[in-house]
Amino acid sequence: MKKTIWLIFAILILELSEPSFAVQRTTAAPVKPKLVVAIVLDQFRYDYLLRFENEYNAGLRRLLTKGAVF
Repeated sequence: MKKTIWLIFAILILELSEPSFAVQRTTAAPVKPKLVVAIVLDQFRYDYLLRFENEYNAGLRRLLTKGAVF
């Protein structure tokens, strides 16, 4: 009976402890998704973007210089 208890205790200790020869599992940090903001201006003619470019302030100017215009 004592041998059985000691055997169960030893197996439990071995299962709970991390052996030194175990392969370390490395998980890469999850890649954060890029933020995508889509702004659609329906019925806004494309040539107005270029014709009135000098009239635009921070918002539309930044979209024209740093954004994608299709």
